[in-house]
Amino acid sequence: MPRISINPLWVAALQSMLLTVAAGCTSPGVVVTLLNRPSNILVVIADDVGVDKTAAYGEHADPPPTPNLTALAERGVLFTRAFAYPKCSPTRAGVLTGRYGFHYGIGDHLLPGHRWELSLEEVTVPRMLDEGTAGLYAHSAVGKWHLGGRGRGSIGPIHPVASGFTYHAGALGNLAAHVLPHGREQSYFHFKKAEMGELYIEHEYATRDTTNDAIARIQAMPEPWFLWVACNAAHSPYHAPPPDLNSDGVTDEDPISARYDAMVGSIDLEMGHLFQSMGSDLLDRTVIVFMGDNGTPPEVKTGREAGRPGKETLYEGGIRVPLIIAGPPVRLPGGRTDGLVNHTDLFATVAEIAGADLELSEESVSLLPYLDDPDLPSLREVVFAERFLPNGPGPYDEVHRMVRDERWKLITHHGGDDELYDLREDPLEAKNLASSFPDGEAQDAHTRLRMEMRAILSVPW
Repeated sequence: MPRISINPLWVAALQSMLLTVAAGCTSPGVVVTLLNRPSNILVVIADDVGVDKTAAYGEHADPPPTPNLTALAERGVLFTRAFAYPKCSPTRAGVLTGRYGFHYGIGDHLLPGHRWELSLEEVTVPRMLDEGTAGLYAHSAVGKWHLGGRGRGSIGPIHPVASGFTYHAGALGNLAAHVLPHGREQSYFHFKKAEMGELYIEHEYATRDTTNDAIARIQAMPEPWFLWVACNAAHSPYHAPPPDLNSDGVTDEDPISARYDAMVGSIDLEMGHLFQSMGSDLLDRTVIVFMGDNGTPPEVKTGREAGRPGKETLYEGGIRVPLIIAGPPVRLPGGRTDGLVNHTDLFATVAEIAGADLELSEESVSLLPYLDDPDLPSLREVVFAERFLPNGPGPYDEVHRMVRDERWKLITHHGGDDELYDLREDPLEAKNLASSFPDGEAQDAHTRLRMEMRAILSVPW
């Protein structure tokens, strides 16, 4: 059972307020208000958006327009070495549980009709908040779920609520093309949506619909709250957004790369809409997290990124994702950190922001210290990612795993040869050193990373 404690950030703020009270400049009631109002937490997760498609990273000569995300980075901290799984479902599960996918059998995206889904016994973020803060936080989830609810024998569209959230509204998975009732094909403009277990066809553009639901939940929930906003965009199918979310006038006749970029731009415009709806006072007491769930799909990569590995692979283009955190804990806005981050670390970060004193595993490390000092040495020695399929307890048709430190990266394939890259000298991962080991340093790195991976996998199911 988690222990409840006061967040150190609150203590520091309280001490400052007490000094003011002692000087006769305010009243004790202000201190009580402060203690009763810890930060709200807003987590936005974009689908299939890599660092090359996020302008704040400066890694593409012509990225989609994302000025609102750039502004968020300017008042927050940008993480340059954040890593996720190469597919959407396992990343989302890892953020919500703080654990790697091999523990609960999610190593690839969940398929319609498959029996496997996120176990209802997992301790998710909302359950952690319920137990760790004695029910202090309200919580909701809007947008894409894709962690279950569609398989044979599944509990269906109530899966998000059964997983701990008080409220859910959104698509249960991707907006893959199939025929809806009355003969209309599903798309971003017409899709099957669940709201508190009730299914219906939504005709609002999906990115706008998710934002509208987010705004409604922020207005409905008492503070403090946790809100999970999961975009379907910019995942296929690639549709041109409506005109008011389409600044470049892209149409469905344009190449899919142009449609994809327009969809990323629509996410940014709706983030601006969401932030503006909150107002400055609410923004000042809200921690905002923006991240991607995996790298950019190779079919929409352009410029110097074209042809490089992306989504579905364990190369940097498939697992290195945008991560920006802004809000009250940030001491020096506009910072950048090179610390190694796993997607699972958001679980511990939310726990510490909320003041829940939890005994967490090494699979989740709080990122709060970086918000105070982005120049800190990496809090992690290594990060881990994997892809295995099919989902479930095994046996598996494929198993691919990755572990990397600040310089070296190891990729293993069950039944195949290892890959080792010196990312300092070879950031594009063009030369596999495991095939020849040019020097003792490379061989030592291979041995050490092999041991790190073995230690990670030694934790039982």
